[in-house]
Amino acid sequence: MNNYRYELKYILEEFNHSELDLFLIKNKIKKSYPCRKVNSLYFDELDYTSVKDNLSGIGKRKKIRLRWYDNNIEPFLEIKIKNSKLGHKEKIKIESLKNVDINKLTARELFYEVNNSIKRFDNSLELNTMLFPNLKVSYQRNYFETKNNLRVTIDDQIKFNIVNLNQEVDHFKQINYYNKILEIKFNRDLFNFSQNLISDFGIRPQRMSKYLLGLSQFGLVEYT
Repeated sequence: MNNYRYELKYILEEFNHSELDLFLIKNKIKKSYPCRKVNSLYFDELDYTSVKDNLSGIGKRKKIRLRWYDNNIEPFLEIKIKNSKLGHKEKIKIESLKNVDINKLTARELFYEVNNSIKRFDNSLELNTMLFPNLKVSYQRNYFETKNNLRVTIDDQIKFNIVNLNQEVDHFKQINYYNKILEIKFNRDLFNFSQNLISDFGIRPQRMSKYLLGLSQFGLVEYT
């Protein structure tokens, strides 16, 4: 589990923004990468196994999404593996979707591309079931970092799209989410440093999944 890390998440309402600015300045957390648009298309089993595992608090679970950035489309399948409080990501490149406008494809086309890519992959991840696309999430991500490589990301302009197998990915109307989401990410050797850093932030971290949050916006799951 050497490549596992912690991720702390915070939902920032408008009145939290001054605390955020003070937190970044006080701890000398600097911009580390240009802002970019992140797109994630989430896949799950027909019975929403990933949703059920999250809501049940199962310690070891997976979340699967197709991800691409901005308009420079080099998509990859990302398998986010959670083991108690630690997380790890595995990536599968999908060459057949490179330089393709994914938003103009139907969810059915992406269903076949993703499941075929999984079959060709060394399936040590035990992805041995059919996965169906059901939710797209997009947002603007800002990247920050400390000198010792603790990472901070801030996501805003968050939008959710429900998807249907027979329609293009962006066919249905988007729902906007107006709060920002902050994530603090660090390896285990930075645990003590991170605790000192966030002790005076004034906002408590919480369990939060954009996948479940998005589904809740469409009334498909109860999630707060």
